[in-house]
Amino acid sequence: MWDYWLDADCLIQSKNHAYALETFPIVWDFLEQKIDEGVLAICYEVGEELLKGNDALKDWARKLKDKGAFVMPDPPVFEALTKVSNYVKASYVEHQVADFLAGADPWVISNAMAHGGRIVTHEVPDVHTNIKKREVKIPDVARHFGLQTPLHIKELFPALGARFG
Repeated sequence: MWDYWLDADCLIQSKNHAYALETFPIVWDFLEQKIDEGVLAICYEVGEELLKGNDALKDWARKLKDKGAFVMPDPPVFEALTKVSNYVKASYVEHQVADFLAGADPWVISNAMAHGGRIVTHEVPDVHTNIKKREVKIPDVARHFGLQTPLHIKELFPALGARFG
């Protein structure tokens, strides 16, 4: 199905730093094209996070939602989400679990587990060895479930053959 699942953070950070929508619309047009082609995916929960903003990224996400581009969860995703939730609850302290499960990150991981594909995120593994200091991070949970190492968005563009110039 989809080759890559986009995390909200990679889109937000890209918009705020290297790839501002107003400055680099070609980047966002490319991402939208790859979403339309079924290469990139944005799960529904990530889409909803993007729609909470009040900027050009919200407008971009609204356009995607209006054409039905957000992937709705299906039974395999719900099964994977149960596994992700159980693992996180058993491995992290309560407040970390609550923060993680309240966001879109477990949904991104669950979609990748259920449908294949790599996760694109700016998150990096947590380096703390003390469980009370550790945060639940996408790369750590993904690794536990044997998912391919997440990509940074800068690695995604060459993987897709993007050439902006």
